[in-house]
Amino acid sequence: MLLFASVTTLFADNDTINLMEIYSCDFQDTNENNLWQFKHSSGKNKWTINTNDNDNYRLFVSNNSSDTAYSKTSSSISLAYREIELIASDTLQIEFDVNIGGEGTKDYLKVMVLPKNFNMSFPNSLTSYTGFTAPYYKDSAFVFDDGNVYLSITNGQKHIVSKIKNTFSCSQVYLVFVWRNDNTSGTMPGAIVDNIVLKGVPTLLKDTICEGNTYTFNEKQIMLSGLYCDTLQTENNCDSVVYLQLAVNPIIYTAKDTSICSNQDFVLSDGTNYGKKNVDTVTMLSINYTLFAITGCDSIVLYTLIIYPVNQSVEPIIAEICEGETYLFADNELSKSGEYFDTLQNYYGCDSIIALNLIVNPVYKVDTTVNIIKGESYIVGNNTYTKKGTYIDTLQSINGCDSIVTTKITVSSSIDEVSNIRKTEIFPNPAKNTIVVNLQPIANKRVINIINNFGVVVKTLQIPANQSKISIDLSTLPKGTYVLQIQDGSNVENNKLIVE
Repeated sequence: MLLFASVTTLFADNDTINLMEIYSCDFQDTNENNLWQFKHSSGKNKWTINTNDNDNYRLFVSNNSSDTAYSKTSSSISLAYREIELIASDTLQIEFDVNIGGEGTKDYLKVMVLPKNFNMSFPNSLTSYTGFTAPYYKDSAFVFDDGNVYLSITNGQKHIVSKIKNTFSCSQVYLVFVWRNDNTSGTMPGAIVDNIVLKGVPTLLKDTICEGNTYTFNEKQIMLSGLYCDTLQTENNCDSVVYLQLAVNPIIYTAKDTSICSNQDFVLSDGTNYGKKNVDTVTMLSINYTLFAITGCDSIVLYTLIIYPVNQSVEPIIAEICEGETYLFADNELSKSGEYFDTLQNYYGCDSIIALNLIVNPVYKVDTTVNIIKGESYIVGNNTYTKKGTYIDTLQSINGCDSIVTTKITVSSSIDEVSNIRKTEIFPNPAKNTIVVNLQPIANKRVINIINNFGVVVKTLQIPANQSKISIDLSTLPKGTYVLQIQDGSNVENNKLIVE
């Protein structure tokens, strides 16, 4: 039957566990006293059960069986032993009152547990089993032999409480008191023993479970913390008392409120990220998360996660300036093309990101040399030139930036004179979609640039060495007047081109 022991602490020590009494003796029962056996060497000193004051029976060493005096000059070994049956337990606890005289470490009392089949002959068998020269009681500490089946006590009056390892569970054994003295000197009394109690220390199991789980103890299901006791039977039908000290660790429930901005991470220990949500308004999430606690039991955390929106411009601001100008952005004056970002804080304290795509348009400087026939004109922007000279015009490009065009005009008196200067033929001119350019073949590579009225190069072609003819597609060019410029190293030839 399962018994429940009442305890006041969760982790009870042995003092809160009921020890099982195996044997007790106060030597006041004559029938019990008759069950004690004695064996002596040839010395005068022997164990006896008798009275020496007030009819109080005790076990003591005497040289005449009637008092506590012993012969100091007579070497002797005396055994007093009682047959008992041990229960199943890992440890024994022995208690008794003792008063020891004798001589230092030469005379002593030993208490031991010996198997029932042990030969109590003198002197060799007992001596070889116990190692009579050691150990001794010293400085209030007990030192046990290899088998942990005995203790030794010397000098003084005391109450002994000691643990002894039980190597003979569920068997008949002898509880033995050994007195030994040499033949030199000593003090009275020899040894007096009374109020013997031998107890079994039950097996103590310690275990834990998590809240909501059950623990099986001798086929019984337990769910609460406490100290439980049950009497079991071993294989040889020996009763064994087992205590279970069970601790039920709770499942810890915790509520946590947390807020983040929508561009932030909220990562739990399992790697799940509840952050980085694209929200336009304040959003609240409820998250139940299970943690594995130090105690080995799950802990439940209920997160209330508030996500605040981040005002981030999806399309960047596009701005254009001309070369040499600056653009003010985030308290910085920018002068180079590129993508720039500024971080502001919104009403919720979250970062808002503004992007700028800045384009810096170039300012062009074009130098052109043009040869016309007397009576012809050359148009640059809104200006028409008919005379020889160098003209500087400030034009505005398609991006709204100024371009400086320097035109050097020479005037020839006849077509033949122009033909001597111009080495290139362009036809048709005016043209619509395509022109053919005839060149004088040379051994060097050349470059053809087509420049619009704003001084911007709108088309570039590479001419291999010794090539004399090239076809140029003009279909992508708007109508207008252009300069067809041919570069040969430092030599530059400019020709007027009209696209209709």
